Amino acid sequence: VSGVGLYTFGHELARYSSIPPQQAQAHAHNFILHVAAELGLPGVLALIFTVTMGGRGWLRNWRAVSAPEHASDRRLLIGATAGGTGFLIHHLFDIPAMMPAIALGGLLVLTLALAPFKPVPTERSVWRGVSVLVSALSIILVVTSLIAGVRYNSYVSALTDGVRSGEYTQAADALNDQLAADPDGVALQTQRGMLFALAGETERARAAYEAALEAEPLWAFAWANAGMLALTAGDAPLAQAYLTEAVLIAPDEAWLHYWRSAAAESAGDELTAEAAAEAALQRNPHLRYLPEWDTSQIRAAAAESLSPDLAASGARLFTTVENAVAGRAAAARAAWGSNSMSGAVSAAISALVSASEGDADAAQRHLRAAQMQAGTPSDSAWTLYAETFIWQAQHNAAASRRAWDTLIAVLSPGAIAPDWESGANIYYLQLLTTGIPRMFVPQAGYTPVDPLLLAIVAQYPLTGS
Repeated sequence: VSGVGLYTFGHELARYSSIPPQQAQAHAHNFILHVAAELGLPGVLALIFTVTMGGRGWLRNWRAVSAPEHASDRRLLIGATAGGTGFLIHHLFDIPAMMPAIALGGLLVLTLALAPFKPVPTERSVWRGVSVLVSALSIILVVTSLIAGVRYNSYVSALTDGVRSGEYTQAADALNDQLAADPDGVALQTQRGMLFALAGETERARAAYEAALEAEPLWAFAWANAGMLALTAGDAPLAQAYLTEAVLIAPDEAWLHYWRSAAAESAGDELTAEAAAEAALQRNPHLRYLPEWDTSQIRAAAAESLSPDLAASGARLFTTVENAVAGRAAAARAAWGSNSMSGAVSAAISALVSASEGDADAAQRHLRAAQMQAGTPSDSAWTLYAETFIWQAQHNAAASRRAWDTLIAVLSPGAIAPDWESGANIYYLQLLTTGIPRMFVPQAGYTPVDPLLLAIVAQYPLTGS
């Protein structure tokens, strides 16, 4: 009834969405629903009152400029009304006013449309009291904004300097001043955790993530990172407990189940390890192609018990690419068939098959389709792999090598490069701040690229120049 609180939509959404793999959202993409979610019934009533008063103000202005001698004012009002109407309609489908520049632009046209064209007299005593209140609130707002701005700039500077220099421990320690002012800061603690993890300081990294979880128990990334850091340190039972919490918050993410399986097996809980491995494959059957998967008998058995439909999808892709790269065009076409799949990966494999058949035009057509549809690092990697062998089939060694080198760069991102596909934005969307775009600590071994493709690249690399 009273809402969840101002600027908390992204945070509260985590209670109802599996993040990851679902993307975080900073707002409801509808201003009315957003106000209802954050401010509840009082907010909706206030919004109705505001719109009503705004409509009355606009009607008063329209009447004031209706006379012929006010033609210029009428044109100004019409223009401002058009701009304000577009601004408001846009906010039925998105809320770009969360960005200050857009908010100020919308405020400007709404002010032009709603502010009185003729001064409205008020009692002097009433005006004096209002002016004093507005002035006091403005001063408070400016002072608190300056303090917050200084702290935020220090936070960003510490992150930026640490990332540029590679002095991750020093950067994490530089956040201590901000932490003293905001001891419950989730972003601060998670950034310290990531920086310590990048520096190889496992215990300090885990402590930072545990501190973040005390303030924000719905942060699945923190549970996962703390769990994998605990597993790295040899504390398998604690790792299993942490990863179980991560799975409860984000049950749709296959990697969390995979890590939970590894932790449970290390802790001697074979039943949980088996169930978690099966859950991981149900969500992403291509995880079975990870090099580490078959190092565990429990995980190997889970892969063998995978349903025929799920198992066949990966096997079909692997067999198709294997034959296409080896030049066995008939076998590649037989494995791929007429192909009813869609998306960048499907187009990339169709391009490979066409190239193996010697159909350069079809290969290039499918490749362009893959390039246009590629929306994730994994899509881009598949497309680059196809491009590598398409150029090789056309005896263009230089172009083939360029595509391969670009593919290797995609498969080997920098230490702070985004791993999870929405990681670059999640701190802004869920916590309304900025942060290192990498979400999973390197000790976790997460990759955004399809494990099936990684297996193919390892087994069938580009050879020659």
